[in-house]
Amino acid sequence: MKDGDTAVGYYLGYDKATNETVPVYFRLLHAVIADSIAMGCKRLSLGRTALEPKARLGARPVPLNVDTASASDDESDAAAVRGAGAAWGGTGEESV
Repeated sequence: MKDGDTAVGYYLGYDKATNETVPVYFRLLHAVIADSIAMGCKRLSLGRTALEPKARLGARPVPLNVDTASASDDESDAAAVRGAGAAWGGTGEESV
């Protein structure tokens, strides 16, 4: 999939047991790289999981930021956002 000048390859999956005997995942990564080049993309986004195999092909993690805003100054709104951060795998103490 293409989004502006970025190719997106989030549909990939990674099964360590299968990949130990047949390098399917690396072949999929190579295919996504080839497709992104063919589409003329300047960037390729491969998602946040399975970092090791992607790093072996030269990928590097890029920090993601999410900005939030509230229409009120109510502290309970900020607490709800902190709680949502914890639900998404954060500590709940990320800046809001």
